[in-house]
Amino acid sequence: MKVIYKKSFLLFVLVIFITKAMANLVNNQTELNLAIKNAKPGDSILLSSAVNWQNTNIIFEANGTKENPILLMGYPNAVKLTGNSSIAIGGNYLVIQNFQFVDGFAKDRATIEFRTRNTLANNCRVTNCTIKNFSKPVRFDTDSWIVFWGKNNRFDHNFIDDKLNGGCTLIVELNDTRSQNNNHLIDSNFFAGRSPLASNGGETIRVGVSRYSMTSSNTIIKDNLFSRNSGEVEIISIKSCNNKILNNTFFECEGSVVLRHGQSTTIANNIFVGNQKPNTGGVRIIDSGHIVQNNVFVGLAGNRFRSALAVMNAVPNSLPSRYLHVKDATVKNNLFLDCSTIIFGSGKDVERTLAPTNVSFINNTIIGKENFLLIDNNNDNGIKQTKNTTNILSLQKPGFKKNSYANTATYFDFEDDLNQLKLLLVNSFSNVVAVNELHWLSFPKEFLLATVEPVIERTFSSNELPQLYNFLLQTNTTTNIKLKAGRYILNKELQIKNKTTIVTDGLVEFVNGTDKTLPSFIIINEGGSLNVSGIVFNANFKDAGDVQGAIVTPKDGLLHHYNLNINNCVFKDFNESGYSPVRGTKNSLADNIKIFNSTFSGNAGVCVDYASEKDDKGIYNVENLLIENCVFSNNLGPAINVYRGGNDESTTGPSVTINHCVFNNVDNRQQSYVVRLLGAQYARVTNSIFNNSGLGGRSIWFEEYDWDNIKVDYCSFYNSGRVQTFHHKLFGKNNFMIAPNFVNVLQQNFMLKSNSLLKNKGSDKKDIGISNNKL
Repeated sequence: MKVIYKKSFLLFVLVIFITKAMANLVNNQTELNLAIKNAKPGDSILLSSAVNWQNTNIIFEANGTKENPILLMGYPNAVKLTGNSSIAIGGNYLVIQNFQFVDGFAKDRATIEFRTRNTLANNCRVTNCTIKNFSKPVRFDTDSWIVFWGKNNRFDHNFIDDKLNGGCTLIVELNDTRSQNNNHLIDSNFFAGRSPLASNGGETIRVGVSRYSMTSSNTIIKDNLFSRNSGEVEIISIKSCNNKILNNTFFECEGSVVLRHGQSTTIANNIFVGNQKPNTGGVRIIDSGHIVQNNVFVGLAGNRFRSALAVMNAVPNSLPSRYLHVKDATVKNNLFLDCSTIIFGSGKDVERTLAPTNVSFINNTIIGKENFLLIDNNNDNGIKQTKNTTNILSLQKPGFKKNSYANTATYFDFEDDLNQLKLLLVNSFSNVVAVNELHWLSFPKEFLLATVEPVIERTFSSNELPQLYNFLLQTNTTTNIKLKAGRYILNKELQIKNKTTIVTDGLVEFVNGTDKTLPSFIIINEGGSLNVSGIVFNANFKDAGDVQGAIVTPKDGLLHHYNLNINNCVFKDFNESGYSPVRGTKNSLADNIKIFNSTFSGNAGVCVDYASEKDDKGIYNVENLLIENCVFSNNLGPAINVYRGGNDESTTGPSVTINHCVFNNVDNRQQSYVVRLLGAQYARVTNSIFNNSGLGGRSIWFEEYDWDNIKVDYCSFYNSGRVQTFHHKLFGKNNFMIAPNFVNVLQQNFMLKSNSLLKNKGSDKKDIGISNNKL
């Protein structure tokens, strides 16, 4: 990573190098502990770069002075703390410099904490450090990487990579009176990613908690870069008073800066670049006295809580932990360029009925297309709109006047440090007072751009299974495998631990070749993703043992996200109710599951099962599920089960699309279901046939919230169960109850006969049901 530092920081680094000659060089934990114990103001302790600092837990408790701090440091980019390593800081005027936390995780505490067991840190600094690949291995074994206590501490010029497990990346704690009104400074850091957690608790920064939300923190967050920080709806979550968020850049982050609890926080001079990526958001306001000014919002495609600006409705007489009244707030001098939505009164429902009052929306500029939405859910003049300008005709009403700026839909990247955006803003929009100064950071392409991995290709036949097993276990890069036609008699699972593609040259069948039960034919392990096509997964071969799944994740789950693409496969005769051909286990999350042109028949369990998170905390197993042109026939168990329990609003998934599918004779037991999509926030079931299915209960089972985006349309339900819905808003106008008239059910040909009344009745003018029979 190439970094260009500010002058003050260059001088600091120069001082560090000068003092190295006088530093106390330590070579092991014992020497380090002794050096810390004896440290006096002005001392420097240097960790040797020749030592493997594995499982190193440092208690840096000492007292320097403002003029003579105590330095604990390593050579730049040379000292790595691996395994179970951490640093706890306690005392006054201490500086941590030049450490890399890599390839491990802190088991019992934060990676960096401004507190030892008995002593808080005050006037201390952590600078030029890296935390990378330091997540706990279990997805919901929660922790935080950086925790602030005490007062007047600084965290600056650090590189913070993707945190994958639960818990905020950085927390400012207030639940100690000695840590309130703290004046901490978090500046000039690169927060290089935060993968979606599919749960609450994935914030990058949280300042305070609801219990202490009426307490002042006075924390400043400035000059940072947040790149693709998408852990949950809140990138930065403010839960305290009198904070400042200044001059930061948010690049393609699927979330917002959220003033969740507390009062009188200022958000100013920030740039939010969404590049029209889904769910990219800006600022959300709750409670009173806030100022949002001189910010630039570009290409933000999010809506609802992830809108470019969302001013929330409140809960009357709310507890501090819910939604307090938005009032006496100011939103001024901001530019909204090519964004999707601004919402006043966001979240309005039967609970959140208290509208914002005395909120000033003044001197803002909105440039966009005519489909831009400015929504006021209350229309009661609680938002006072004055002196704003726009090029959008539908917005040119009281509070807005016309401007002459053309729509400027531009995709911004880091090739020129956003200079093109700066130039556009400075030259064109006079009401934008300030533009970010990003000169201190030259953006590292290796973290912002997709890398191209080498690909290894191999071909195997059915008598080369030992070689195939070993190849999958030993290869550490993207893999393309071609299987020759034949029956592959497996005696153990195929382990996928890289990006792997498996295609076939002719008919390929997987069967169990042992008398023992196999957990699955294929297991996707940590770091793995799979594209597979052309395989028959047969769980009922002669007198062999059972097979519990065809393609599953490990029983303990996965830390990293994965993808699965299935095309032209057959899954048959998984004949116990607990067996599922395609399944995601607890503590695993798929970004995308895509199943095309495949058949599921003779299965007793759920055919496609992503419902392993049962805790009702808003957690789920798949972000996006697409099933298209598939047949589910003669299954004792359900076809599809996706579950997200609880009413948490911090995530956007799951999203489920079922299109051009046939469900024939599926789960006709009492109180049964064919498709269950509980908690799916986006769902489309279209162009599909439910025939003689779900007779004892439901064809489709929803329990949606009123904000969920769900529709069932262009489907036929013949001799099948009901569609269960909570709000009764999901039915389109093009559903049928017509016998499908398949070509030949006994031969598994579920194409429609030429005289079927469902011919060419789909939303795309194709047949309802499958569009080809290459299954």
